[in-house]
Amino acid sequence: MTYYIVITVPGDIDEIVRQVQQAAAKAGGTMAGDSEGGTFTGKTPLGPIKGTYAIAGHHVTIAISEKPWLIPLSRIEQELRNYFA
Repeated sequence: MTYYIVITVPGDIDEIVRQVQQAAAKAGGTMAGDSEGGTFTGKTPLGPIKGTYAIAGHHVTIAISEKPWLIPLSRIEQELRNYFA
């Protein structure tokens, strides 16, 4: 099952993408792509989180394709919103 999250991002989207890429790397994950879209992975103690993202204007649509079943989507959404804030 794929889960979708839409985040509205204010400011310079190119700079925000660079910041999110750096934060993901520091957390042991990856974010490959640019200000139009790409892929990402993240690590949790319960397993990986994987997905894609697409950016249109100031809206980031995130598709979560893999997540540990014990981690609620609301928790993942909260973390992603923190990255893009």
